[in-house]
Amino acid sequence: MQNLKQRYVVAAETGGPNLLQGWAFADEGLRVLSGQPPLNDLNIPTRLFDASNINTIDLSQQESQWYGPLDYQNKCKKQWGVAG
Repeated sequence: MQNLKQRYVVAAETGGPNLLQGWAFADEGLRVLSGQPPLNDLNIPTRLFDASNINTIDLSQQESQWYGPLDYQNKCKKQWGVAG
């Protein structure tokens, strides 16, 4: 992302929030292990970064902040019946 921001070699990059992916994949695994059907769509956002939007994110922030407000932890806990 630094190279993209500096316009060095990289012209575009796609990305998705890695922490959300981890929670979603754990949820899928637990669903299957408990005999529940897996979800058809995990609703994991993907974003294309290029020269037109790279300056809209703060690269010093945690990567998951680059995708907007995502309240996946509380949503998962609520779905699992775990106190927030």
